[in-house]
Amino acid sequence: MSDTVAILATYNEAENIETVITEILSLPQSLDVLVVDDASADGTGEIVDRLAVQTGRVHVIHRKGKLGLGSAIATGLKWATSKSYRYAVNLDADRSHNPASIPDLLAKMNDCDIAVGSRYVQSGRIVNWGVGRRITSRLVNAYARFVLGTGVRDSSGSFRCYDLQALQKIDLDSLRSNNYAFLEEMLFRCRRAGLRFAEVPITFEDRREGSSKAGLKEKVSSAFSLLKIRLSQ
Repeated sequence: MSDTVAILATYNEAENIETVITEILSLPQSLDVLVVDDASADGTGEIVDRLAVQTGRVHVIHRKGKLGLGSAIATGLKWATSKSYRYAVNLDADRSHNPASIPDLLAKMNDCDIAVGSRYVQSGRIVNWGVGRRITSRLVNAYARFVLGTGVRDSSGSFRCYDLQALQKIDLDSLRSNNYAFLEEMLFRCRRAGLRFAEVPITFEDRREGSSKAGLKEKVSSAFSLLKIRLSQ
């Protein structure tokens, strides 16, 4: 068994999931894969079931509805901890995160408890985004950094490697957010628990297939969630 598992939270990612898993399993490091699927209607779960049988390194948790990104990631992290993995790498299943960057995150783990894949440090890049989305993303991250005080430049990205032993210092069940604000709240709670962060440059590429799950309503809701998180502490 590998000491590292890659976690993929999915909802209707049939067009991308097999490619992403194949790329992860092809890395020089031997990683397992856990897919947390929120009852995808497009056959995502069935594809993962087939890969699980074929490879012996893929696992899947089938959930009974669209329960949200935050709870999916938390479910994956708790599962990984229960299976005694040392590290868990979370990344998006839509191919916006290149699995080839996973070794770079793992290489930082001797110096930190959470390695954050960052678009906004030197050598970080974004591909196929227009000016509007770039400005919005910068503002969202500046707002999160100001409100929560984590010091992380890219707190809204989900491409991260967690030291699971260190992560036990926080109670995942106590996190209040289940939308995209979960990602910022995780860093906020981990900072308060004394965990160490490092940002690792990545290239983020807009999804090639399928549609984004993060609309304007979701982003506005997340912004209010961050303020509630800060004021509740």
